[in-house]
Amino acid sequence: MKRKHYIKLFYFSAIVSLFMSCTERYELTEKNFESLLVVEATLIDQLGPQKIQLSRTIPLNSEQPIYVNDAQVWVEDGNQNIYTFSNFGMGNYMSNSNFQTFEGETYILHIAAADGLNYVSSPEIAPPVSEIQNLSAELLTVNGEQGVQVLVNSAAGEATFFKYDYEETYKVIAPYYNNFDFTIENVVGSGDSLEYDIVLQPKDENVRVCYSTKNSTAIIQASLNELEVSSIVDFPVRFIKQENAILRERYSILVKQYVQSFEAYNFYRVLKELGITENLLVENQPGFVQGNITCVENPEQSVVGFFQVSSVSSSRLYFNYSDFNIQKPPYFSECEFLTDLDYIDNTTEDFDRNDRSYMYSIFSVAEPEFLYLGGQHPIFNFVRAECGDCTRISSTVIPEFWED
Repeated sequence: MKRKHYIKLFYFSAIVSLFMSCTERYELTEKNFESLLVVEATLIDQLGPQKIQLSRTIPLNSEQPIYVNDAQVWVEDGNQNIYTFSNFGMGNYMSNSNFQTFEGETYILHIAAADGLNYVSSPEIAPPVSEIQNLSAELLTVNGEQGVQVLVNSAAGEATFFKYDYEETYKVIAPYYNNFDFTIENVVGSGDSLEYDIVLQPKDENVRVCYSTKNSTAIIQASLNELEVSSIVDFPVRFIKQENAILRERYSILVKQYVQSFEAYNFYRVLKELGITENLLVENQPGFVQGNITCVENPEQSVVGFFQVSSVSSSRLYFNYSDFNIQKPPYFSECEFLTDLDYIDNTTEDFDRNDRSYMYSIFSVAEPEFLYLGGQHPIFNFVRAECGDCTRISSTVIPEFWED
């Protein structure tokens, strides 16, 4: 699923001031819509190209994203090293050289907009490193529902604040796959006099097995201060109900752990309290949280987003539903069947359906709702398309990391 890299704000949106104390109340004030800069930027301690995204807010009744592609973007560290970024379209800026952050080092984000305004972040210090030690899955009951809970364990070290996201990938197998496609040729006449040839031919592609990948959207955080522990132990990052179809075949999850500063943790904690998703640049946001980026020329001007510096650790886990001794979950949709359709039946005078016309109506469209399942002339059977062709809901591309 592709993310939309823009944000919609209600004409009367909530402005939240982020205080240094976790216990402070957040004052909400009304503000008419205005076009504001939106920044999504996280530098990490892994050597490679770093990414920053820029866009502008748009009103609720607009559907067109406004990407910022004409800004100058650079990051300065505490040793006066400058890392410049270039635009690659759709608001994406990539660093011109590979670099990584280092624990204890200070980093500042600079943005020079085409309208002459300059934006700068507060100095952000790269936090300590904390590695995920173990990723596991257990069959548990959560809020009265049984399912598979993915748990993470890590030695915190000097880290205190954590944020998690995940990327889940699961195999999809069409339960009623057929090797043949069904086409209609040589159509003559209409109504009760309609005639055509039914032609079966091998499929060009095996569309029985597919793979789907989805990213987390919820804000998942842990604080050792709030948990009153010294390390992350069996922290829940993903709960999957046992009847969820994504568990029907093999499942994999990649969990990433970000060590945050107190300010970054507090920023995302407020987003979560407001019911805002992790991605700041999505539609239908109820408001925005004031972050750590300001306009140099007009400090009172609001900027959406937060410049974050994090250390990152990741771990991948695979499992099957059978590992938990639970029943195989149902498929993603009800597999409706059309059986015993008779090509010879071309009238309604016998008080039933004209099967010949009905079959023609199914397959005379570009994307038929039902696919050929079996049978031979004059009797044919069909199944709902997504139950015989996994590409209707997924992709046949095998992920590079996949293991069976």
